[in-house]
Amino acid sequence: MNSKTITWYFFSFLLALLLKQYLVYYYNSVYDDQVSQLLGALNINKGAGYTIESVSLQDLSASVSQRMVGWPPLPSYLLAGMLKLTGNNAYLACYLLDALLALLQVSVISVLMYQIRLPLLVSCLFIVMAGADMNDYIRDSTFSDLMGLDAMLLCYCCLWFYFKNENSMAACLAAFFALIAAYVKYHYVPVAVFLPMLLIADA
Repeated sequence: MNSKTITWYFFSFLLALLLKQYLVYYYNSVYDDQVSQLLGALNINKGAGYTIESVSLQDLSASVSQRMVGWPPLPSYLLAGMLKLTGNNAYLACYLLDALLALLQVSVISVLMYQIRLPLLVSCLFIVMAGADMNDYIRDSTFSDLMGLDAMLLCYCCLWFYFKNENSMAACLAAFFALIAAYVKYHYVPVAVFLPMLLIADA
């Protein structure tokens, strides 16, 4: 691959990254699912574990900590770490986590386009479109959705390397990222269970 082609890929990646980061910044908010995940993260840092406070049914004037069951715990644990780095600034912690996940998304898509080797113009347009893509997880700042998407993109990237080079390490990483996706969003569980079985059958 010549230097001109690499330059096109690089500037496409840079433009996509700038577009995605602008969207994340513009629509950044603590909203919907993220509020519950943030409360879980705050309780983790308080030493109460992956819980959320609610009113006691026995005494309405008292509150109790109950384990959160609506979302897998990984987003809250990552957010708990980000809260420590930002001095418990919830708004900044949520924004930084969104921004890092958006960076990862654009990076993985760029690597996939580079490896698949579609026509140069098609690959570059796809990368830029990925950066300009506006959807619910950007508008509503639900980073667990973005986290699950990133994990599945990494899974597909590893699968590509596996089927292209028959690399057993790539197969293990694909299964690992599928499990991470399931640990972020429950609806990835069927994929996480099926993928290792598929790889074993292929081996």
